[in-house]
Amino acid sequence: MRALLRRGVERHPLLWAALLAVAAVLTADGVERHGLVLAWTGGLVLLLLSCAVWLAGRRTLALGCLGVALLAGGLHAVRLGHQRHALEAALPGLDCTVRVISVPKSSGRGWSAMVISSPDGASRWWFRGTGAAPAFGETLHATGRFEELPVTRNPGQFDFKDWLFRQGASGVFQSRSPQQRVAAPGWIDRLTTGLRQNFSQAITRGLDPLGPEAAVIRAMVLGEIPPDPAITDPFRTSGTLHAFSVSGMHVAMLGAIGWFLLRSAGVPRRAAVVILIAGMTAYVWITGMSPPAIRSLTMATVFLSGFLLRRRGSLANILGFALLAAVLLAGHLIFLAGVQLSFGVVAAIAFWTAYTARPFQWLTAMDPYLPRQLYSRPQRLWLWCRKWLAGTLGVSTAATLGSLPLLIWHFGLVSPVSILAGLMMGPLIFALMS
Repeated sequence: MRALLRRGVERHPLLWAALLAVAAVLTADGVERHGLVLAWTGGLVLLLLSCAVWLAGRRTLALGCLGVALLAGGLHAVRLGHQRHALEAALPGLDCTVRVISVPKSSGRGWSAMVISSPDGASRWWFRGTGAAPAFGETLHATGRFEELPVTRNPGQFDFKDWLFRQGASGVFQSRSPQQRVAAPGWIDRLTTGLRQNFSQAITRGLDPLGPEAAVIRAMVLGEIPPDPAITDPFRTSGTLHAFSVSGMHVAMLGAIGWFLLRSAGVPRRAAVVILIAGMTAYVWITGMSPPAIRSLTMATVFLSGFLLRRRGSLANILGFALLAAVLLAGHLIFLAGVQLSFGVVAAIAFWTAYTARPFQWLTAMDPYLPRQLYSRPQRLWLWCRKWLAGTLGVSTAATLGSLPLLIWHFGLVSPVSILAGLMMGPLIFALMS
């Protein structure tokens, strides 16, 4: 048992460090928000993981992981304290100057968006404005009142308060009159908005921009979820709504397409790696820098950098590096359902695919009396198709099993058909990405 534990710690040290950091963040979150169950659970997990690394015989690694975990927990506690104090300090205020940091959502009564206080940039607020919606990155001055985060009153309703809190919002600012424009968006914000609009128009050129076809394409390529339930409900019930979120699958497909094109054009491997990393970064930037996309970009960058350094990477270690970076930069991320699903699915693929692929090995069976060198071209193509099908079914099964507990916990939803639906959705999304 100890030898097995030592082998696991030695092979995946970054994953163990990330798990310790997650436990420390859970403990800090429970202490700061007076959640005794969460605090005790996080503390117990932190203790058990620390003991496991220590018993593995890597005491220096155990001390290093514990130090990183305490740093992650301390940073999260500081951020939580700042959120609380920002609301206490702002409640008497009647005006504010803010910068819009998310794409405003218009409604019949005005618009809303996430903003950051300007010029200090120290606190975030959910801004409810009146009049015409501003541009992304615009700086505004408004008169109104600060409020606490809205409380969810109906059972089964989306917990908007918790979602805003995990986005780093300290409260809500309700504007009473049209906002005054203080400064135009910076050149980076204007460039981002222009590229996103041009990209959205390019991928739907020739289609009705308000039609369901254009909405599905924008959702699958840009992550813009359509507001029409008639479009989203079939994907939700079939367990394929993740196709409407720019995630690791999209970034991986973009990397595969780019690699094929660059290698076909004769670009050297190292230069192709640099171009691929730049292209994936641009894609994630244009599509809104969602946490799952950033996680995938981080993992892809680390993995591809191994080609530059001539080092083979471990998927579990790369996953641990991405999780550790997320916890250190923003501890709130690990409480978001999308981030949990993103990391959970990748972890399931990393550790379970070898087992979930076994039931489909019969698809790859070869004729024992016919050597591979004597296969005709149709036979080689048929064998490749069978191997692709077996591998895809194994990965899809592992991903479904990895996401199943989280889907039940967050949404109360079980979709076994997602194994086959995901198998069908993959080629379609790949065609759209191409």
